[in-house]
Amino acid sequence: MDSLSLPVLFVLLVSIVLIQMFLFFWLTKTKRAQKLSEKLMKASQTNDLVRFNKLIDSLAAKMLFGKLEICHQQLQFYMMNDKKEEMDSLAERVLKLNVEENQKQTIITQMWNYYLDNEDKEKVEQLAEALKKIYGEKNNIKGQEKIDFLMDVYIYADIKREKELLKLIKESEGEKQTMYQQHLASLYLKLGEEKKALKLLESAKENSGSKMLIENLILQLKQKNKKKSKKTKS
Repeated sequence: MDSLSLPVLFVLLVSIVLIQMFLFFWLTKTKRAQKLSEKLMKASQTNDLVRFNKLIDSLAAKMLFGKLEICHQQLQFYMMNDKKEEMDSLAERVLKLNVEENQKQTIITQMWNYYLDNEDKEKVEQLAEALKKIYGEKNNIKGQEKIDFLMDVYIYADIKREKELLKLIKESEGEKQTMYQQHLASLYLKLGEEKKALKLLESAKENSGSKMLIENLILQLKQKNKKKSKKTKS
């Protein structure tokens, strides 16, 4: 009986040691990853691309982060510091990344929004195709329709969306209404209808919690109109 219990006891002790080692490894890994993330954030905040690249390309980063997490870290730096060339390179790498398409949805969406804000038609269309494929696999028709809607407003300036947006503004309230007003104002701006855009933004300012953002948009629009009128007079 005693001879049988010794091997069992040995296996039990070994198992406990292995579990403790495993827990220690993961606990220290989390702390090391957090410390490295803080260093990367500091490099992002100071726009130090050399320092950032040195950290993200290090062996420690490769051991602590997966490929997709490294791409996420790079994305945050490039977006924060508006690194267009590096962003373009990252977009190509993410699309070719050998992970499930579903796992890439968040990062592709963030990149797509960046290019949409910058009105980069080629990149918006390229990433929209990847996003639609992901939404298609999930049978997310609304997601696909939202992509088409935003591209019609910000990329193609499709006047056919005006009627739809006016209806949405009328049926909505609060921040949602403000969002649709901003969409329509952007559409009017792209169509050269500055007065309509200005009127919408003034209305949106009254209903929005993001008054400062909208006031900045109004100021930019007014400055643009002043420059335009000066050119006309001269």
